[in-house]
Amino acid sequence: MTDFAQIAQAIPQVFTLYNMALILGGLVLGMVVGCIPGLSVTLGIILMLPLTYTFDDPASAIILLLAVYVGGMYGGSISAITLNTPGTNSAIATTFDGYPLAKKGKVKKALDTSLFASVFGGLFSAILLLVCASLITKLVANFTSVEYFSMGILGISLIAGVSGDSLPKSIISGMIGLLMACIGMDAVTGVTRFSFGLDTLKYGIDMLPAMIALLTLGIPGDGVTALLLGAFVLHGIQPGPTMFTKQGVMAYTIIIGCLVANVLLAPLGLGMTRAVAKIVQVKYTYLAPVIIMFCFAGAYAATGNTKELILCAAILIFSYILTLLDISNTPLMLGMILEDIMEQNFVTAAMSYDRNYSIFFTRPISAAILIITVVLLVSMMRLNKKIEALNAKQMENIAAGHAADDAAAAQQA
Repeated sequence: MTDFAQIAQAIPQVFTLYNMALILGGLVLGMVVGCIPGLSVTLGIILMLPLTYTFDDPASAIILLLAVYVGGMYGGSISAITLNTPGTNSAIATTFDGYPLAKKGKVKKALDTSLFASVFGGLFSAILLLVCASLITKLVANFTSVEYFSMGILGISLIAGVSGDSLPKSIISGMIGLLMACIGMDAVTGVTRFSFGLDTLKYGIDMLPAMIALLTLGIPGDGVTALLLGAFVLHGIQPGPTMFTKQGVMAYTIIIGCLVANVLLAPLGLGMTRAVAKIVQVKYTYLAPVIIMFCFAGAYAATGNTKELILCAAILIFSYILTLLDISNTPLMLGMILEDIMEQNFVTAAMSYDRNYSIFFTRPISAAILIITVVLLVSMMRLNKKIEALNAKQMENIAAGHAADDAAAAQQA
């Protein structure tokens, strides 16, 4: 059952003036970056992440980042409705009905409908998590290192399946992330690996500069999942079922903060949508240099080491090459985040079972997780093909709509 005692402790922590101000500020920033085509919720969170290093309470940091996410999910629909250009990947479907309504002069109706759909979806998800969190924790209470390693494989596979059109490329990206995370001192043996004699790499690649460099250019909105997961790790919060047993009050504080953010999105969206909608006219070419400057400043502020900036620039170039090759950065980022957990559990499992690696396939729960992984990968390959065809058709419709609008404007002129 849900731990109501911990919830009772969490509620006052959320409803402080400080956290409420963070939620409101995060919602506004999220709406702004979400509504501008070319920007993304991912970028908004990247810009805020170095700032959260100054926070005393990790829960406040995560609440701010989640507020940016909540605001950004709605913000993406603003440009989708007003310009027929989705600000985020998740807002593509909004163009199906939203823009036709806007052309009929029903912009307010379309924006209000999108707003309340976003609020309802967010509230439902937060309440469901609040109710089911304890149950999920009990279900995985008997997990061993074998099952946790298999869960890591499932996690990377899931992100790979939803973050790009090419599943093989996404899987390769995840493997690259695992290899990059192996650079530096082995957490198990203490041996330095793959540092090539460079002092900068002796202790591994710092997570924050890597996240900023990998996801600044990259950019599918789905990268926000890996980014938020990385934010948890950076702030010393171990995501997963054990979070509710070891850091229960903090976990419920974050969930309730997300719940409050969705509630506040309704009046904030009603009051600010018109003003925010005007921001979509800003050209991305003017914003890009400023964004990159802030990202590098954030990376330096977090580490205080100029060598990290050089590493950040190198990873940025590498990220750009991956983008040119149409390889998603999101699985790579998740691979870097999960590598430490996966490696430690793999070594523990190997030592516990005398290097009998068949244990990953013979333990029922682990075997079930691996089977689910394969089934989901096959299913997502088929689904990606259907989505690719649907998106291509929708882009044709969007282009046709823009052409029709230009023709109508030319006739009026």
